[in-house]
Amino acid sequence: MNPLRLILSVFLIIVVVHSKGENTVTLNGHIVANGHQSHTVFVGVFELPMRPEAEAWSWTRVESTEFTLNVPDAKEIQLVALRNDSLPVVQRIQLGSADAQIELEFQEGLTLEGNILSTDGVPVANTWLILGRNDLPNVQIPVYTKPSWKSDANGRFKIGGLVANDSYEIEVSLQSGASETFPVKISEGNKHRELRLSNGYYVMGRVVDLDQDRIQEARVSFLVDEGEIDSIFHSQFGPNDWSPSTATDANGEFEIGPLQRDKELTLVARHEEKGSSRVLQVASGEHNVELVLAGMVRVVGSVLDAATGEPIDDFTMFAVRGDGSRKYSYADSKGEVSSMVDPKTVGFIVDSSEYSVHFRTGVTLESVNEYDLGEIALNRSRQLTGQVYDAGTREPVVGATVSHSASRLTEYVGTYWDRLIGDYLGETAHSATNENGEYLLKGVSGDSTQLEVSADDYQDQRHQIDGGTTVFDVALVKKKSASSRVSGRIESLAGDPLAGEVYFATESGASVARAQSDGLFDHVLSPNKYKVIAITDHGVSNVEIVDVVEDEIQEVTLVVDSRGRLTVSIKGLWDGEIVQLNISSEASGVGVRSMERNGNGEVVVTELGIGEFRIRAWSNRERTQVKSIQVSASSEEAFVQFNFSGNSRIFGSLTMPNGSVGSGRLFATPKQLGKTGGTGAINTDGTYEIKGLDDGEYTVYVQRLVRLSLSLEDRGWSGGGTVRVGQFDVLIRGDTQRDVQLPTKSDSE
Repeated sequence: MNPLRLILSVFLIIVVVHSKGENTVTLNGHIVANGHQSHTVFVGVFELPMRPEAEAWSWTRVESTEFTLNVPDAKEIQLVALRNDSLPVVQRIQLGSADAQIELEFQEGLTLEGNILSTDGVPVANTWLILGRNDLPNVQIPVYTKPSWKSDANGRFKIGGLVANDSYEIEVSLQSGASETFPVKISEGNKHRELRLSNGYYVMGRVVDLDQDRIQEARVSFLVDEGEIDSIFHSQFGPNDWSPSTATDANGEFEIGPLQRDKELTLVARHEEKGSSRVLQVASGEHNVELVLAGMVRVVGSVLDAATGEPIDDFTMFAVRGDGSRKYSYADSKGEVSSMVDPKTVGFIVDSSEYSVHFRTGVTLESVNEYDLGEIALNRSRQLTGQVYDAGTREPVVGATVSHSASRLTEYVGTYWDRLIGDYLGETAHSATNENGEYLLKGVSGDSTQLEVSADDYQDQRHQIDGGTTVFDVALVKKKSASSRVSGRIESLAGDPLAGEVYFATESGASVARAQSDGLFDHVLSPNKYKVIAITDHGVSNVEIVDVVEDEIQEVTLVVDSRGRLTVSIKGLWDGEIVQLNISSEASGVGVRSMERNGNGEVVVTELGIGEFRIRAWSNRERTQVKSIQVSASSEEAFVQFNFSGNSRIFGSLTMPNGSVGSGRLFATPKQLGKTGGTGAINTDGTYEIKGLDDGEYTVYVQRLVRLSLSLEDRGWSGGGTVRVGQFDVLIRGDTQRDVQLPTKSDSE
């Protein structure tokens, strides 16, 4: 007998309330707690008949014993209810009777206990475990609804809601985004498991100063290039911005992991009072690493009033690093700067009330004992006030946004410093008008500046404000009434209405509207020329070009031709390589279908539509191919093959006239459509390698990774990105070596 027929203990009293004018009904339910600690239940509603791999009509998170569900107005639906430490509930519900009552009840089942260990035997703490069940219908269960648990500080866990002798899969999801899956089957006498990662190791060690004293609360981090994440952190799909770090304990010791075996990693330790360690190359699995803090660098200088030359007594200095910043406050200082800063500092911010902010970039301190800022002359800033009002009625405009051009400094535009500066100045560079339409801007430059004013239902304005002006009023003009829109219907070739999404695409982007089962849609748009296309479960519509004119309604009918069938063959993948396929319409540029393939084989896409499509295949080993195909009305079918069997590679070294390239990535883009593109990391010594390419002509783009972080009392900025520092063309034949000298780095980069 199916165990689900014995399981059912959510006591749901279902009362059906019909909603007039809508194609839904409301279910009122009740859950019997039965002493269970967790009341969180995910309830999925499925329409019948259910297709394999069907998506739910809706998922609802229920946090109390009383709840309501909106469900489709049908004779019968199926519910799937999931709760931690309980057996799932699966039940069909007849909606024909207004007083229908169904009693279901969760049962707890068996509990699996165990612990998670790294390959080298270290308990893996605070790690999520997600349970994959085989006792559910063949439907799509979103990850966020699946029961999940977290291991404790000692790596121990408990998972309830299991059935004896049933097979399960437990996915261990690490902090890095990596995961590993373990098959599990338990019985009454066998309810304990040790889950040991197959390839996950820890790096362990200690942080000391020059006197060999252990240092508490030192921050230990790996300096990880974005592109190295996948290979380092035991992951097929790793996030691009996660870098492991931890603080040393009371004994000055640390551990970081799990990490993939036999990877050389760049490790560094920092302390606010003791400075930074040298960058150390370590291997995952090392348990006796010692990081020595090398001390601090003295920074001196003076801060003066630019007009008078007099020292400024009260000011603040931030020493900015890639992983944080430190604030130094000076009061009654007579304008003198004297502080010990971390040698990893790459820039300074000097700020004082009533003065404009000074930014010092392109700083290198690692090879000096003292750094002289020289004389920093600050220009006096001003406050700018005024009123924003309606030009017709002279009534105040409440909530208008007023900003000035100091939010970006032109000499830094296009660099990562510009982003940090904009965030730092953002609080004083913007103001919202109050109930009287009044605004206040602080830190406005004493020179001529540009004022920008915007408000809902009003035309934006820009004004050039002369130096010395402190009061400026703005009269806003109302926009014309915005009633430009596109209305229409999605239908099949036979004229039947279809539900789907309607995309309105321009050269600068796209917006989307949803059509329900009646196929009707209505969408407000700004005047422009749009490509309009519908995407449904039964194919893609024709593309209509629509000119949207202000104060007019455009009518359009989108006809879906569901005859298209596409067979995609994938060859040449490496072991463990997974390909993501993205299909987009050539006519509109809008994505119409996405799917995944694990390993070599075929993927069949039905009801695609008639027309031209572009298919992008991207693998977790960072190899890509792009191809175009046409599904014609005469054949109704197309075939495309992605062959990743290329064994060619490019390797070599990158140099710059005034220093190393630093961490970064290379992207090999084929000049011929259908060839395999790839990417690779730039090593610390400037060497690189990109594997798995085809023979042919490529353009290789070089990007350098940059990162800054600024910590403030009430907000912070952390980030950076990549800066393109060069590109070169190359003809690849087998193993191709190419050594390249790139242009000189800009000091502001």
